[in-house]
Amino acid sequence: MKRRVFALAAVVVIVLAVFVFAGCSGTEDYVEIVVNNGFETVSDASNVQNWTKAAGTGDLISFTASPGAGSDQYDAALGARYGTISTTSSTAAHAYIYQKVTLEKNKTYRLSVYADVSSVTAAGGYGFYVGFAEDLNHNGINVTESGDGFTTYECYFTSAIGGEATLIVGMGIEGTSPYGTVSFDNVSLQSVDTVPDGTTVGVLQDSSDYSHSDGGSIAFVTVIALFSVALVIAIYVVLRRTMPEDNGSAPDPEGGTAAREMSNKTFIALIGAVVAAFAVRFVITLLCYGMGSEIDSLSSIASSLANSGLTTAFTNTSLSNEPVGVMYVLWIFGLIGNAIGVESGSMGMAMLVRIPAIIADMFVLWAVFSFAFSKYTDKRPAVAFGWLYALMPVFFVFGAMYGSYETIAIAFLVYALIAFYDKSYIASGIFFTFSLLFSHYVLVVMPIYAAAQVVTAIRNKQVRLPIILTMVGSFVLYYLISLPMCLSQIRTGNVFYVFSMINAYFETSAFLSTDAFNMYAMFGAANSTVRNTLLTVCNWLFVAAMGGAVAFAYYKQNNNADLFLYSSLALTLYSVFGAQSTVVILPAAAVLLLIYMTMLPDKRLYSVYGALCTLSFLNIAELISRSGFITGADNAGYLSFWSHSPFIIVFSVMAVLVAAYYVYVTVDIVRYDRYSTIERRYDSLFAELKGSFASFGARFRRNG
Repeated sequence: MKRRVFALAAVVVIVLAVFVFAGCSGTEDYVEIVVNNGFETVSDASNVQNWTKAAGTGDLISFTASPGAGSDQYDAALGARYGTISTTSSTAAHAYIYQKVTLEKNKTYRLSVYADVSSVTAAGGYGFYVGFAEDLNHNGINVTESGDGFTTYECYFTSAIGGEATLIVGMGIEGTSPYGTVSFDNVSLQSVDTVPDGTTVGVLQDSSDYSHSDGGSIAFVTVIALFSVALVIAIYVVLRRTMPEDNGSAPDPEGGTAAREMSNKTFIALIGAVVAAFAVRFVITLLCYGMGSEIDSLSSIASSLANSGLTTAFTNTSLSNEPVGVMYVLWIFGLIGNAIGVESGSMGMAMLVRIPAIIADMFVLWAVFSFAFSKYTDKRPAVAFGWLYALMPVFFVFGAMYGSYETIAIAFLVYALIAFYDKSYIASGIFFTFSLLFSHYVLVVMPIYAAAQVVTAIRNKQVRLPIILTMVGSFVLYYLISLPMCLSQIRTGNVFYVFSMINAYFETSAFLSTDAFNMYAMFGAANSTVRNTLLTVCNWLFVAAMGGAVAFAYYKQNNNADLFLYSSLALTLYSVFGAQSTVVILPAAAVLLLIYMTMLPDKRLYSVYGALCTLSFLNIAELISRSGFITGADNAGYLSFWSHSPFIIVFSVMAVLVAAYYVYVTVDIVRYDRYSTIERRYDSLFAELKGSFASFGARFRRNG
């Protein structure tokens, strides 16, 4: 029965992905939207049908018969008549005509007018204006200088408005009073599927919190977020039915191994998880271009490195401060793309550059499975933990759609900590070095990892020399791997240029919080409040202090298993409380916590894991949604959150609360040895929850 449930869940996710990523069909392009756009149909001597003059300006606007074919002023483009607005300094006003039109959200449009701006005196930066009354930014056609005869003026924009909008043609915008004489005709509005190269595309928006999100993408975010919660609950039910009767209450610092063979049903469930994980990621990669501009950047850098070589990595690419390991991988896949004839910016290249992230994702899944297998005689809980990673939406969206190479860093970091746990210190050092090569955010974990190495070397003379050699060798290895990219700078005397590039990477993040659920975002500082030198110094002092506190705790406990928990907590705290936080940090914290839970399946940590995964998914998926990349909106592009968006403020508050609770649970476990482990139970989940609330109430009354 359980196998069928898991298989059904996998099918549902795949079908949903296919449905959503296939996109939505839109209205037909290049069809005229404006009715009576040439003013050919009249209502009376001074008005034309389908257009309305602004109140109080009727005498300033007229519609004139066009010169005939025999006239020297004949212009075939004018048709039977054209409009004229004529004002002077004494009659200056916001004189205009308007018409209601229907727009489709996220569609790109071409707006044009055929006009003769005989004379114009601008006011407030506006002259002859064709645009929309609802437009917050007044993007439109704005002519502030006189012209020479009839000319076609045009602009392109993407609409954030879905529904009715007011198209205006006249002098200035509300609150301005330019004056002059303008004749105009052929006011045209058409949706388009392509925009000329080099053309600036504006955004028609009627509020500050603009987004490309539509019904399909919003449904995707909502449904998959609910699936995240449902998956956490479902796996919890499985764990409480399959946990061994004698499950320990604390992780084994020696890493004991369980070796009983798994049953056929458990093996099938294992294979099902691997197949489902790969299938979901493959379908997303196959049907979805990915995070648009971010994927374009990866494609561009891959092609550039393939054509120019690694030596240009820090001088000839648009993302020259990306981590060294990312450059190597993109160089390799750029060469592959050239060999098979895949062009930069194509769907083929978008798929190609995401392959490394998906491969790394599958390695993480295998690490979760294999590590959990060593902890349980009955393999069913281990398989359940594997499913908790395989189908958790944040992970397959992060790697397969967002295309983040942080996934590769996560894989190396996981194997580094597992190797350290298994006392393979040399292998651990190598893996940790490679994790640094793929993510600068691993620096957050470095003080904790270094402290664990030092403490181990002090307490165990037999491994002291290997650990010291590994620490020194890791630094040398990092430097040597980066050497081909830094040759030109080294020749000029900048021997440690690669480390200055790490600093440059963080310098590119100007804000206290960049699109992440973060403490600063709670107060409207997301993508708005710029950090300064003092805050940057305080930020890294926070990292150092956090690392020092955790290092001291590790020294007191000396439990290699806790290294997973401490590292996860450090990443969580940096993501939620640190400056320069981004959306790519929290997934790593969730993965490390999941592996720790295979050793200590604490109920409270389990709830924290579910919360981290759901919050991280909402953060990443909403960014993808608002940018228009889920349904392939026209002119989709990376759109940061509005600093005062209720979405990011509310969920930032939740993230802070979850992080605070995570700290409390961690202290309760490692300092006071208090656990609330998931144990085998045969009653209903509702009965367990009822008992938990009753127990909490009793404790509260006693302490009160």
